[in-house]
Amino acid sequence: MTLCCRRVSFEILRKLRECVEGEIYKNADYRWCRNKNIFCIDKE
Repeated sequence: MTLCCRRVSFEILRKLRECVEGEIYKNADYRWCRNKNIFCIDKE
């Protein structure tokens, strides 16, 4: 599953990215997110 969110927090030690703010788009198209400058996170 791909989650796309407006803002993402980075936890450096664990290398985790979590959605912080804004809409979350589940199973979003990666290129669509990039075109809108939205971060994508791949979750299993």
